[in-house]
Amino acid sequence: MGGKTYDNAAKPRMLGSGGGPTASGGAGGGYVQMDILNATLDGQINAAGTAGVGGPSPKLAGGGGGAGGAVVVEACAFDGASSGVIDVSGGAGWTAGGGGGGGGLILAQ
Repeated sequence: MGGKTYDNAAKPRMLGSGGGPTASGGAGGGYVQMDILNATLDGQINAAGTAGVGGPSPKLAGGGGGAGGAVVVEACAFDGASSGVIDVSGGAGWTAGGGGGGGGLILAQ
């Protein structure tokens, strides 16, 4: 069973949670906040969770992926090339038993 949702969609401020179990779960994504006058995104902002890995023994299932984090961009003008990416996706679960992490939040205002 997956975990509960958390954070506030109108004002995200939380990191992504790590996947379980602790030894093999992926790391949760980070938190990025930018308060700027004019934003131009031609590259990537990454707050994604990482993938789970194999269990510590063949008898234990692999880890779940970490949840995506949050990216908040507060700007008077926001522009970017078609190659600009903001990634808050959840990490993949290990193929033998780990579930994928949920996606995070992006707020641009």
